[in-house]
Amino acid sequence: MKRNYNNAFEITDEKLEAFQEIVCSVRELCNETFVQDLLVEVNGKTFNCNKFYMATFSYFFRGIGRCEMKESKSGKVVLTNMSPETFDLILQMLKTHESLLTDENTFEVWQAANFLQIPLLIRHCERRIKTMLSLDTFELIYKHAHLYNSVRIREKVMQYMQKEFESLCKNDLFSFVAFEDFLQVVESDELDVRDEDIVLRAIFRWAEQAADSETQREEAESNENDVEPSTKRHCTDGKNGDGSARVKPSKLCKLLLASRYGIASHVCIMELSKHPLLQKDEEATQIINEALVYNTERTCHGYWPPFALHRELSGTAYVGVTANNFKVSALDLLSKTWTDLPRCPIMAAKSVTVFKDQLYAVGRLGDTTTSSLYVFKINSWKLVDLLPGEDIFMVSKGHYIYTIDRKSSRVHCVMPTGDSVFRDEIETKGKLQNPESAIDFNRNILIFCRSTSDDRIKKEEETAIVYCLSLPTNQWSHCGHLQGPAKNLVSFRNGASHYILLRNGSLWQVVGGHVKNPEFIFIKNLWSFEDSLKGAFIHKDVLYLFGSVATESSNLTGVPGVFEKVRYWYSEKNYSNFVLFFLPEVTFGRVRNDESTQHR
Repeated sequence: MKRNYNNAFEITDEKLEAFQEIVCSVRELCNETFVQDLLVEVNGKTFNCNKFYMATFSYFFRGIGRCEMKESKSGKVVLTNMSPETFDLILQMLKTHESLLTDENTFEVWQAANFLQIPLLIRHCERRIKTMLSLDTFELIYKHAHLYNSVRIREKVMQYMQKEFESLCKNDLFSFVAFEDFLQVVESDELDVRDEDIVLRAIFRWAEQAADSETQREEAESNENDVEPSTKRHCTDGKNGDGSARVKPSKLCKLLLASRYGIASHVCIMELSKHPLLQKDEEATQIINEALVYNTERTCHGYWPPFALHRELSGTAYVGVTANNFKVSALDLLSKTWTDLPRCPIMAAKSVTVFKDQLYAVGRLGDTTTSSLYVFKINSWKLVDLLPGEDIFMVSKGHYIYTIDRKSSRVHCVMPTGDSVFRDEIETKGKLQNPESAIDFNRNILIFCRSTSDDRIKKEEETAIVYCLSLPTNQWSHCGHLQGPAKNLVSFRNGASHYILLRNGSLWQVVGGHVKNPEFIFIKNLWSFEDSLKGAFIHKDVLYLFGSVATESSNLTGVPGVFEKVRYWYSEKNYSNFVLFFLPEVTFGRVRNDESTQHR
């Protein structure tokens, strides 16, 4: 039988047999007294060795042979940093190629193998050490992995920290972990924790111990130099535009930014907001305050900033949701597969929205002029309210779901509260005509209307009339025009920046809106065809689009500073809008690929 490796050379069974015989012969020869030309003294005990055989495995002995050192000339090497028993064990393993490692001697052999630079034994020790990793051995293995710069063991330790994070926190075993490693664990999507409270408390605990160590180091240095230790250190990181020193972010600040502080509990955030470390760390204080505001006064629904995204191992799946008649479908963004949620009682679902982390759908029931609003709870749909209107679309903002009827131009605000529902109509004073789309923007809702009911107007001449509903005063104002069609307009945001995308492919940024009317700044054209867009959102710097025209995602490029790349799905069927939502992973049953919603 012949084996061929990349067609470079052939190894036959005969050659393998000959090679094994040569190795065995060399091993036996090196045991003969007349070829033992190297004496190794280990803490008073002498071993007879062969230079060639030792240099074959050990870069340490190879280096001695190459250099004009006294050991090379005298034929004697003295070792003091290992025991005779350990060196004898190494010799036996090199001669027999058998594993003689135990839990008791592995670390000593690993240390000696690193000093003697024996890759074969280093790998052998590391394979065993990987199986020994536990809460009891974690500190020892972690420190040795860094001491010997063992990439394989450090990778294993990082995986262990992510998997056993809660147990390590409970046993206070992060105090000696280096900042860079702890930061990598905190920001990892693979971190396995029940809730983010555990992570935030671990961050502050680590920062406490780091601060104590820094204080002790400063005191020791000041005693040596007879200088008073500083009560507050100012680390600068270059200069600001005005020439003033820019304060370098603290380690506590960097760790908090790497966490998902937006999903920590209100109790935890309130507790940490009183922590003494925040008294001298302005940036960390701002992060905790941001978490507190987001936790208690959140006004944007269906958008989760990076600091509020659940981790991949949290049991939460982020999905894009759309509806078609009775069917409500969810796209798992991680696996890129579609699944149908339980059937919605609405005959013709027109719009979906996310309000207070719950999914709502609205549409007509039969041939009536009334629409039904449903909420998705505990894997089923429950009726919330009956709304006047036949062709309703929704925007969630603050304490309300705002509904706009395309036919009647009527606007209502709906506030579901438990088993009761508050609903009120917002007077438009006849200003709103032909509404087609709406977006949540700062403290306002912007509604885009067709400028004419004549569908024969040239597409390149279409202009959307923009109205602004200021909240919470419910005051209307005319905000000018947007060059492009109002129909099939979709919006998305990235941080505090708001964008709209028109069906002709033109991308605009919306700015202003606090004290003056919003302005629309053209960015670029993403495509040059007409596409009946359903929805768009950004998740982890990827723009997810749902349209009606078959095109390849590879044809759509990212926009620097807005999104890195595009994922595009399409269907020729009459689907509703497309929104970002999250569901427990157990909600997904049998997953299938729906031919009517295709990824390009």
